[in-house]
Amino acid sequence: MAASGQVSVNMERSGTCAIARINGRIDSSNTFDFERSIQSGLVSDDESLILECTSLVYTSSAGLRVMLKLARQFQPPKLFVICGLRDDILEIFRISGFDRIMTIRPTLEDALAL
Repeated sequence: MAASGQVSVNMERSGTCAIARINGRIDSSNTFDFERSIQSGLVSDDESLILECTSLVYTSSAGLRVMLKLARQFQPPKLFVICGLRDDILEIFRISGFDRIMTIRPTLEDALAL
């Protein structure tokens, strides 16, 4: 578990899908580590990336910027999905319009079904 004010990322695989389980808070003080943790877990034949966010408690605009960068890296025919967002964070995605440019699903199972 991430300490208060920190973020941790645990990478998993399901075939050619990379799953990044995010825990904690993302802000300008840790976005470099957040992005590096995900990028270091990716391999060249990854066809999709899922950010599993049930344990993400906060993200600043700096965190949103990293997610947008990852989404651009996984443009079609590749797949980028965010799942498990808390209601307050989902509202930030809606207000910012990110829900219109990123695929968001309620659960990891829903994301894996795409």
